Amino acid sequence: MILTSKEIKVAETNSNLSEYELIQTAGKNLFYSMTEDLEETDKILILAGCGNNGADGMVLCQYLCKNHYDVHIAFPYSAPKSVQAKNIYTEFEYSVLSNEELDDALKNTTVIVDALFGFSFHDELPDQIKTLFIKIQTLNLKVFSIDINSGAESDTGKYDSCTLHANITYALGFYKPVHALNKELKLSNKIKLVPLPIHTNVNTYKEMNEALFFENYPKQETNDYKGTYGKALLIGGSYGMAGAVGFNIIGARSMGANYIEVGLPDEIYPILAGKFLYPVYLPFNDYNYLDKLTSAIEHAKVIAFGSGATNMPHKQALLNLIIEKANCPIIFDAEAIQLLKENLFILKYAKKEVILTPHIGEFSAVSHLSMEEIKNNRIETVTNFAKENQCFVILKGANTIITSPQKDLYINESGNPALATAGSGDLLTGILAGTLLKQRDIFTSLCMGVYMHGNLADIYSKSHSKININLEEYIHLADTLFQKYGF
Repeated sequence: MILTSKEIKVAETNSNLSEYELIQTAGKNLFYSMTEDLEETDKILILAGCGNNGADGMVLCQYLCKNHYDVHIAFPYSAPKSVQAKNIYTEFEYSVLSNEELDDALKNTTVIVDALFGFSFHDELPDQIKTLFIKIQTLNLKVFSIDINSGAESDTGKYDSCTLHANITYALGFYKPVHALNKELKLSNKIKLVPLPIHTNVNTYKEMNEALFFENYPKQETNDYKGTYGKALLIGGSYGMAGAVGFNIIGARSMGANYIEVGLPDEIYPILAGKFLYPVYLPFNDYNYLDKLTSAIEHAKVIAFGSGATNMPHKQALLNLIIEKANCPIIFDAEAIQLLKENLFILKYAKKEVILTPHIGEFSAVSHLSMEEIKNNRIETVTNFAKENQCFVILKGANTIITSPQKDLYINESGNPALATAGSGDLLTGILAGTLLKQRDIFTSLCMGVYMHGNLADIYSKSHSKININLEEYIHLADTLFQKYGF
């Protein structure tokens, strides 16, 4: 479960344990978890902060000392200030290194325990801590961070350029948003959950896994027919880019879309029709696109537009037509997002939900924010954009973020570098169309689609290399998985 800092505080308050008891428990459980990762020969230096994260470090230090580990502790920023940190410091029986002794201590250290700043950290690291962290990274020491890598913000994923990179980050009690973004941020080699006696049934972040995916997916009934769930209409492709809409088709079919219609330019129709026999094709040209597509748009259950449409004639007119006529959720991908850069206002004329699927470059273009601004605060920028423009946004990346106009949040952790290949985004668009066709709850359907896109890549990579994934295998991969779960 992923909790924000506010949700963590509520969970702690409702635990019926005092702050002092929680810190004692955290330090003890950290000891048992961390000793699994320590060598007997390790020389440990704990860098403790002035708050409760530092208090956790002090309790950990006590346990390590009592168990004969070679350990030292220092307060490089400030002496304990929080009430609990002061209380634990008064009970502390071991010597503390001065700042003047730190340089020599670093030379005789193999493991740094980072207990300086916890989930309340914001803004930038103090200059003296930046200098210290640079020394640590230069010495190439192992770093174990308690809860949050010092220099990173728990809820936003924003982090100081000097933030410590950790070999292991020990998440206390629950995962935080910054942990869920670790594939993107690359702040830790490994994140390890340390249990605490705190519980909650309330969290901001949607969860998804295989079991939840199939719990939400409807099974085929004996009286179902091809049109039971309606039609998925895929409009895309253009001269030189027939493959994009081909991957749309593969994605939708892998999710069990029973009725697929494909609107595409005349010149690429023979390419797709010769390869995929199950869709109904609506080939169009400069003169008949309105006649060919208007009725299909009006009667579709879900529409995806934009994949491979770079060279498509009348693409702006088609986008306007979709917004005007669609009575169903609309997925705008790739070229469609580019078309929206200067006229986002037209989204308000859509009758139903609009879903945008940008990668970070496309999101920068459509939001008019720099890529640096987005990278430094992915969650806030994407949630604010979705709310302001009343649309769903799927910000693609190593950790894809999904948000709704109501600021619902999902951070996807499935997938691997195999998906960093041409066609992967087009495949996802088709998968999303397929999950939306079978579902009523838009946000859950999108989470399901993004999760399964990555999960099937993970399954594929168990028996294949990550450098040459065959995206055309997705129908077979999905079929095997659906069979496993009794579909």
